[in-house]
Amino acid sequence: MKKNIVIAILIIALVGAVGYIGYDKVWSEKNPKQTNEKQKEIETEPKEEVLETTDQVVLNAMNKINSAWGYYCGTDSVYMTTKKVTAADISNDFAYVTVMNKLATDTNSPVPASRLDKAIDEIFGKDYQFEHKNYSSCPMYSYDAATGNYNFVGSACGGTCGPTNIKEIVKAIKKDQTLEIYIRVIFSNPEIAEGERYSYCKDSNLEQIVGYLSYEDRIYNEEQVTDLVSKGSLYKFTFKLEDGNYVFYSSELQ
Repeated sequence: MKKNIVIAILIIALVGAVGYIGYDKVWSEKNPKQTNEKQKEIETEPKEEVLETTDQVVLNAMNKINSAWGYYCGTDSVYMTTKKVTAADISNDFAYVTVMNKLATDTNSPVPASRLDKAIDEIFGKDYQFEHKNYSSCPMYSYDAATGNYNFVGSACGGTCGPTNIKEIVKAIKKDQTLEIYIRVIFSNPEIAEGERYSYCKDSNLEQIVGYLSYEDRIYNEEQVTDLVSKGSLYKFTFKLEDGNYVFYSSELQ
């Protein structure tokens, strides 16, 4: 009796499986467009690759935009704001000091405008509109339209930086044509201090204090620094692949 029940159950399961396969085959034959579109959708979904935060691709992308002439404390004030920042939002003045920071040499040789164009394409993309003219900077270069060169004028400049923001790359994802880098940051506010310990804030408006750190704390108290950074704001930097090179696309508060 039990044997007959088991056999019956197996037969029912087999019939059900055959019926489902048959139905699926018939449905696919009657709806080839939907089936193909579904398959195509699966195949075209962008593949994600999680990169190490220390991957050279990640570091190279961020190094492109982390420094500029005159920005002694870094460029966070441009990219880490309360609003989304796109490449189109970057002023020509800032683009100029960003690329010249990388192109100018210790010998103060003339810098061809063509080299600026190439550097700007590699950092901000080919769609970025840049005008060649004289820009205020330190050191100072003057644009000569006749030769197409930026010529050294003088370097009587300098500056210092107090407590800097503390940042940590916490995640990096490569998707098809984009690279997303997530950075957590706490913003320094030297205007508010407790003795030798300066305040650090969650927000770029310096309104939400998360703690205080001294120079020594930053060097020797890694646990405290890590704890404060974990309370900071999270920003997503997006770079787009263009001619085999990742260019800045946007940055935004998460």
